[in-house]
Amino acid sequence: MNASPRKRRPGFTLVELLVVIAIIGTLVGLLLPAVQSARESARRTQCNNKLKQFALAALNYHDARQALPSMTNSPPIEGGTTPYSPTGNWRSYSAHSLLLPYLEEKALGDYVYQSIRENRRSCDDGTGPPPDMTTTYPQTNSTAIAALRCPSDPDKYWAYATNYAVCAGATKLAGNNATSADRKGAFNAGMFVAISDIRDGTSKTLMASEILTTNDSTIGTSDPKDLAKVREGNGVSGGNAAPWSFPTLTESAVDGYGAACLALTSINGNRTGAYWMKGQYARTAYNTLLKPNSQWPNCTFHCSGCNYDGPGMHAARSYHNGGVNAALCDGSTRFLADAIDWTTYQRLGHIQDGQTVGDY
Repeated sequence: MNASPRKRRPGFTLVELLVVIAIIGTLVGLLLPAVQSARESARRTQCNNKLKQFALAALNYHDARQALPSMTNSPPIEGGTTPYSPTGNWRSYSAHSLLLPYLEEKALGDYVYQSIRENRRSCDDGTGPPPDMTTTYPQTNSTAIAALRCPSDPDKYWAYATNYAVCAGATKLAGNNATSADRKGAFNAGMFVAISDIRDGTSKTLMASEILTTNDSTIGTSDPKDLAKVREGNGVSGGNAAPWSFPTLTESAVDGYGAACLALTSINGNRTGAYWMKGQYARTAYNTLLKPNSQWPNCTFHCSGCNYDGPGMHAARSYHNGGVNAALCDGSTRFLADAIDWTTYQRLGHIQDGQTVGDY
């Protein structure tokens, strides 16, 4: 008796297989942007939470010291009315350095505080200027602080970098030679600010925002990292002259400086976002003259090769689509759009201009 014929198993033809692969590829193409968007949304939320913790640390410091830390402290007399600045603010400790114990970095904070005390003592006893902090205290040069890094910034160039900067207000000038009229941000060179000084209201005044870290390579033209690198604009006409501050300094003037800086081909050798322990523009502070993620590059009008302690324009920048996270002086956080009205942004940066801040 003959065996029954074997039945053919059903299968895919080559055409059907190609169709299935094409469908899968299309679905992946549709889903991938959604997945990436969800991941960025999560990173933005994480960044916002870190910035809020930074703001709360500053407010806790205020409760303990009756003032916010100064933007530059070289080194400071804590709780006093002015920082101790025998050698000029280029050798400076940042507000971040003083906030370490309030950012759950007590051990590192104690280490930095010891450096501050010894540096002050060396000035008081006449033994010479303070030693370089990164040489005497190498942990400040090698310790990464997760609380100061935004997960959306893809490059972690330096262990000692930070993505969060304090707001120095609507002024080009950050150095110790600034007049009191130029020191109207929540954080200033050589001046402590108390909550009582913020007369425009803590919910209407910027405390901190984001910056991008950079390396010190040559510049491009429009990449966010390249725009964050500080151009050497000492030769830009009018850039190193008064007026320094909003409202005298206008948006059209800032745009003129910005366009001139964009045409420059040289950068200041320092790195944006580095070091977290040094209190200067671009390193750990920004001003509001350039809008968030500005089309114009960061630019210093100070002497060639100098640190960022002179006049300049240093924007808040991020890799978040459409804007930056920012913290206000009441401890709340907001997402500020790149398209925010320039005048509104200046008023947010000023602690006591007496002007009404509308919707933003």
